[in-house]
Amino acid sequence: MFCLKLIGKILLIPVWFILIIVGILVKLVVNMVSIAKSFVVLGLVALAIGTIICYQDWAQVVFLFCLIVSAFLVLYVSVFIDAAIDLAREKLVRILLA
Repeated sequence: MFCLKLIGKILLIPVWFILIIVGILVKLVVNMVSIAKSFVVLGLVALAIGTIICYQDWAQVVFLFCLIVSAFLVLYVSVFIDAAIDLAREKLVRILLA
């Protein structure tokens, strides 16, 4: 039984390395998405304010608001994936060290 646990732990080491690399890449993507989202949301808010002041067309403002909300949702989903990968990596480390 001890040999099987040892073999299982040895087989999990490459998975741990892959999760480390994927975690780093996901963190980079999340940071890039957050920077891009800030510029996109700034532009969309400026368009919404301009639409309210110049045209007073509330249908377009609601559409722009939906775009802003979707930009935030994309960021939240990417942060959720980042947290899930971190959690999987921590559980894998606990299994390896047990």
